[in-house]
Amino acid sequence: MSKLKRYERKAVVSGISAADAMGRFKYRLSKELGSTKVEDKGQYVVLHERIRLRNRDFMDVIVYTTDRMYISASPRISSEAFNDMATKIVRMAQA
Repeated sequence: MSKLKRYERKAVVSGISAADAMGRFKYRLSKELGSTKVEDKGQYVVLHERIRLRNRDFMDVIVYTTDRMYISASPRISSEAFNDMATKIVRMAQA
């Protein structure tokens, strides 16, 4: 039996890696979605947050110095749930 593949979404949000924009985005993630910080050793990672979903499932939000975002989630959630949450996260970053 093959291993299920994680859901993934990539987005570019101009200016998101700037300190003030990053602070606002991180605050909204933690207050609205209950995210927690993940210690990341990546050289170009400026933010790595984890959002707990039902059961033991979670979503990861990673922001790089190049203003790129990478959102991934457990394959055990529905694709609709992932798409809705990922869209919400990208819109939060753009605000």
